[in-house]
Amino acid sequence: MSVKSFPPRARAVLLTGATGFLGKVVLADLVRHREVLGLSAIYVLIRPKKGRTAAERFNEQLLTSEAFREFEPGWHRDVVAVPGDVARPLLGLEADMLARLKRELTHIVHCAASVDFNLPLKEALQANVRSTLEVQSLAEQCQSLPHLLSVSTAYVQPHREGVLQQTLQPLPEGTGGAEALLAAIDAGQLDEAQALALCGHPNTYTFTKCLAEHLLLARRARVPVTLLRPSIISVAQQFPHPGWIDSSAALAGFVLCLAAGYLRVVSGDRRAQLDVVPVDQVASMIRQHAFDVAPEAGSAIVHAVAGRPRNLPLDRFAELAVEYFKRHPQQRSVQLKAFDRHTRWRELQHWWYHLLPLRLAGRWARLTRNPIVGRQAARLEKVLESVFRSFQYFTHRTYQFELSPHAAFDMPRDQYIRLVCEGTRRHLLHKLQPQAARSAPGGVPAHRVANSVSSSDDASR
Repeated sequence: MSVKSFPPRARAVLLTGATGFLGKVVLADLVRHREVLGLSAIYVLIRPKKGRTAAERFNEQLLTSEAFREFEPGWHRDVVAVPGDVARPLLGLEADMLARLKRELTHIVHCAASVDFNLPLKEALQANVRSTLEVQSLAEQCQSLPHLLSVSTAYVQPHREGVLQQTLQPLPEGTGGAEALLAAIDAGQLDEAQALALCGHPNTYTFTKCLAEHLLLARRARVPVTLLRPSIISVAQQFPHPGWIDSSAALAGFVLCLAAGYLRVVSGDRRAQLDVVPVDQVASMIRQHAFDVAPEAGSAIVHAVAGRPRNLPLDRFAELAVEYFKRHPQQRSVQLKAFDRHTRWRELQHWWYHLLPLRLAGRWARLTRNPIVGRQAARLEKVLESVFRSFQYFTHRTYQFELSPHAAFDMPRDQYIRLVCEGTRRHLLHKLQPQAARSAPGGVPAHRVANSVSSSDDASR
């Protein structure tokens, strides 16, 4: 890749996924650097939802977000909330806005996605593949767009020994390529289980992200594409402030359930290491590669990862997390009863410590005709089942990613683990506690944990 400055002219960028965790920090980073970048407008695509317009969702989810609390009043003067939907043709844009964006846009940063590991394949294709191709379709029609940056994931590559390079993950021989795979799925000739087994992916999220990468590069015509691959994104190291997080997806859901006292059994190899990267490092790399680093030969793939020297050992992570939340207890005490590789014994412990108590609570709720408690127990059981199973592929393996020369994560591992715990307590647990209990030690109700973890997947759309 070659580093260069794009022509010194007024720039306008379209950002998708701005209401999500990463999207908020990317937006904040763009606003903070708008003069240096020469940005005259930042368009944020927001889907009208549940009777709320794009402007109303912007006001409710962005203007009030703690990500922008230290910004001066009027920070959003150059930010335009654009009604649209990444899943619709040409993002569902109204004709006037579509013409305006085609005329004005110089950059597109595509962050929107679903991070639900268990999303049915057809829904995951819509959220992560077709939406990305619609963004590319718009990009190709823009008059002055030198570059499209699309956020992928470092886990598009199924695990294998050795260093995983910043290259396109080959599809297995005999698949016919990405277009053939997509056509086979659409035609009902390849179901979810077959697709995952064929390509070696553990879930529909990594599979559809891999497919999206192939299709983006295959369909690229005029506009260069950068695929930026983050690993596990967690709390901010510095910006917008240390420890900030507002999503309980992925690793945060794991920590949240542990902190609230509901997660008692972990299935994982104690020797495994997690590649966890601060959200502000990812946002910084997005800005650099969207505006200052031009891809050679029309495309580039970049890892936004911590790297092996900064990976978090799973046993150390669990040890420090339990230690931290015992010092900051909730209503239920933190008790990690079992933590080791997956076995039948681990399954039995999961049933005994997680499922059995909740099923008994559900049965008691039916006997006492208390449907609210019954629904809470059922939702929490679903969350714990997901946390126990969805992460097993990653908690039993250590990924070693090739580092980008632009990566700059340098916080000591133990310090960052404690920051993850602190951020979870301050920004997720605190938010889930009833208002009356926030000023005193208290607990997090089961239904609030269940609702938070299970509803976080749609946050970035």
